[in-house]
Amino acid sequence: MYLKMLLLETNPVVSHGLTLSLEEHFPDLHCIGIAQTEIEALAHYEAHEPHLVIFDISLVEGDIFDFLKAIGSKRNKSAFLCLSQSLTKETRRSLESWGIQHFLQKSSPIDHIVETITPMLTKAKKKLLQ
Repeated sequence: MYLKMLLLETNPVVSHGLTLSLEEHFPDLHCIGIAQTEIEALAHYEAHEPHLVIFDISLVEGDIFDFLKAIGSKRNKSAFLCLSQSLTKETRRSLESWGIQHFLQKSSPIDHIVETITPMLTKAKKKLLQ
């Protein structure tokens, strides 16, 4: 059994480093896709139904809100973490209205990211075992 992660990130250095770090900290977590556009994100989400979605609000093409709208009620199957440098209070409130509860600065130390993700993954594991 492994947990699936989808990463929505436009910077290849960030996505590579984050994926390596998280897969090292969580051996049962596998990145099933890295998306830079809304279309790529939707394709990965539909194909794999990830347990964890880590996203930046900025995409090369498309919009994070359109992505959330497109996946609709399937959102309840995944945990979401917004990892961004440019998160305004208004954008955060909008994301919260879509059910997003976890937010960190992209510059957060990996230990802080791990600390935030740990309970999210624990909950996902419990769902898998039911």
